[in-house]
Amino acid sequence: MLGLFLAMTLLSAMQPQPVASTRPIDSGVSQALARERASAIRDLHYDLTFSIPGARNEPVQGRAVVSLALRAPARLVFDFAQPRESVRRVAIDGSDARADFVNGHIVIPASSTRAGVNRIEIEFVAGDAALNRNDEFLYTLFVPARARLTFPCFDQPDLKARYRLKLSVPEGWQAVANGASKSADGALPSGSPGQIEFEETPPLPPRCRSSYKQRPAIVRRDRTILSKIAEPHQSRFASFQACEPRNFRFARVKPFSRCLPEYTGA
Repeated sequence: MLGLFLAMTLLSAMQPQPVASTRPIDSGVSQALARERASAIRDLHYDLTFSIPGARNEPVQGRAVVSLALRAPARLVFDFAQPRESVRRVAIDGSDARADFVNGHIVIPASSTRAGVNRIEIEFVAGDAALNRNDEFLYTLFVPARARLTFPCFDQPDLKARYRLKLSVPEGWQAVANGASKSADGALPSGSPGQIEFEETPPLPPRCRSSYKQRPAIVRRDRTILSKIAEPHQSRFASFQACEPRNFRFARVKPFSRCLPEYTGA
């Protein structure tokens, strides 16, 4: 009987135990929070879906499916600098999960996670501050740490992830993003509003997750974007420079994989 008790005790000790963290969660990303997440999270993937309405005064609906691996159960602190009511649903592995909302973070307790792969699904209303919405176009600008204004994420540069992106856009709109479009020109066929889907990216920090949506033949911006306008079927990095108001030209075009280290230092 004693031997059985000892065996059960040893077996229990060998099971991954929750990683307790009692550190308070402040607004923004503290060094302590960044280290906590970087030490716990591995193999990070985001599958993002955004529904872009035709009218810019209507909200952008979003869904993030985040897959990650943990060595042991640990709390997950997502950055999302939007009001509590902007989060519609939080689920883990298909089941609704309890989450706390603290200082611009969505906090999932360690008791809801497990060692190994966890799949977290969050439905939300995206914030507009980093979306640069206009009547004719929309583009994201997530540097230096503004991804959290749009979607729930781990907004720190050392937590790189692979991204998949799906966009539901109005009829006639085109879109470009970090990943290559699965359609020939990043556009929907005429008369068929629906989704534009992009290939999975190489590992990126959240600040480099970019997308750009426009009506055809409208290009108006004076900041760097990740684009494939110059070369269909391939993701390209295009830097636009202003010659005069509303007239722009390409300054340089490089393959995305070559320009990323130069642009980000990543």
